[in-house]
Amino acid sequence: MPAYPAAIDGITYYMWTDVFFGDAGDGRMNQFVPRVRRRPRARASLTTNRRQLLLGSVLDSSSGAPEYSPHWHSHATYVFAAHYFFELFNETTNETDAHAAYGDLFPAEPGETLWTSFALSPGGDGEDLKSPRWTLQMGVVGDAARTSTLSIDRPYMGLRLHQTESWAEPAYKNMCLNACWELYGADDAAHLPSSGANYELSVTKPRPDAFDFAPRWDQDEGKGVCPRTVAIEESHDEATQSVSWNISVDPSPPRSASWNDPLHSQSADPLWDAWRRTRSRVYASPREAAARRGVFFDNVARYELRGGAYELDEYADWTAEEFRAARSCAAITSGAAFCPDAAPSNSTGSADFRGSQVTPVKDQGAFGTCWSFGFAETLEGLGVRLGHELTNVSNQMVIDCCPACRGSGQDASYDWVVSQNQGRIATMDSYPYAGDPGQCKHPAPSVPFVVSGCVRSRDDADESGAPLLAALIDHGPAAFGIDATCLQGYKSGVITNCTTTGIDHEVLLVGAGVEAGVPYFLAKNSWGAKWGEDGYFRFQQAGRQLGFGSAVHAV
Repeated sequence: MPAYPAAIDGITYYMWTDVFFGDAGDGRMNQFVPRVRRRPRARASLTTNRRQLLLGSVLDSSSGAPEYSPHWHSHATYVFAAHYFFELFNETTNETDAHAAYGDLFPAEPGETLWTSFALSPGGDGEDLKSPRWTLQMGVVGDAARTSTLSIDRPYMGLRLHQTESWAEPAYKNMCLNACWELYGADDAAHLPSSGANYELSVTKPRPDAFDFAPRWDQDEGKGVCPRTVAIEESHDEATQSVSWNISVDPSPPRSASWNDPLHSQSADPLWDAWRRTRSRVYASPREAAARRGVFFDNVARYELRGGAYELDEYADWTAEEFRAARSCAAITSGAAFCPDAAPSNSTGSADFRGSQVTPVKDQGAFGTCWSFGFAETLEGLGVRLGHELTNVSNQMVIDCCPACRGSGQDASYDWVVSQNQGRIATMDSYPYAGDPGQCKHPAPSVPFVVSGCVRSRDDADESGAPLLAALIDHGPAAFGIDATCLQGYKSGVITNCTTTGIDHEVLLVGAGVEAGVPYFLAKNSWGAKWGEDGYFRFQQAGRQLGFGSAVHAV
């Protein structure tokens, strides 16, 4: 593997080995790259098996079966994976549609040696060799733990539409193998991989008469703008062929041993430059700066897709995983069920319980205590519904007095207050919030009502949000779990496209309405009143946004 280029901004960089099938007229290799339109091939399609080393803005994953829609991300360090890729001609758009499947991505470092393999075997679904299994692998020599494996049973294999019967088709008598570098946006020495990289390929015949070795191997360096930089050597005997590429490019600009991050220098990205200056963000190395720049623009794309307005705050160059670790409660465990399901209801309409059953927004600070805020704030609404004044309920009491409740779903907290504390809980004034668990105290006064239990509302199979809305109307504010990363960079508006199943944060459902024809829910967060819409956020009722599928109400 080569050393990193001196600069990796704006490039798409692949190094791959590829096997595809078909004659030259039907099955020409064609790398799929974002934002590149290709001239449609008359009813053509393509199947390839590839092992890739990736750097920059690259195709690196897919949605999986059955659509296999391709996805792209940015990488500032090398990653690799086994990759199955195919294109189908779309008769509606007269374009070729790309599809992909990926094995696990693994990191790799300059100087390491990668290996690849491709094998055909009888189908894993019991079919014969006419519908085989393709097994692709890529790994690091000397480290078996970093092996990316991808198996595809009964893969798409037609070279033209309506000719996809089996591997017995005549066109499959020819197999073509490629080993290539592809660099897009690398038009100077600073963006090219360093000199001295080697790429070696070994081809072994399964039997002496299987095929003839091709003695000539070529390079393709684009449109003639690059110098000829590759020396190719080929040798073979009766059974095995060896081919090597020696990569040699113009010397890259040297990197100094210690790097002074040019915070105020201008790049090709004014948005990135402006954000860094505003946040006074500096990095220890060009590699770190490039990595954070990639994360930054990944986040911008994610925010724009999510819906609503966003802000480029202090977390704009944090990955979703880093944001989750800093701002969520980690994984919310469900525990034993205590709250029965709410009775079915057809209630509908709008609601906004702020000020009537909901106290001012609070800030959990640097503590994973979101679950306790969700619990205590459902009790605040219960007190109003029982005829009492709106009162801040102590969430610190459940933090201190119920170790089993910490990080759990709402069932554990309700079980504790009803079964172990006779339905009583302190006010926040008498038992103030501290964050960290402390010694359990039982001060007076407590709230002037008794908690008798809870009910859980659940969304329907259509994910319409209607049962959750009905329960909100009938039972008031409710605690529910979400994926906190859907709130990274949120500023205002209605979130319409952040569906997930990971639950790591608890918030309070407080209202519902309609904006621009989109029914939404209104929720209270615990990140302070300066966050979001004065501490609140909104999201579309339908589609199980943010992972919202159930909520717990106090009764």
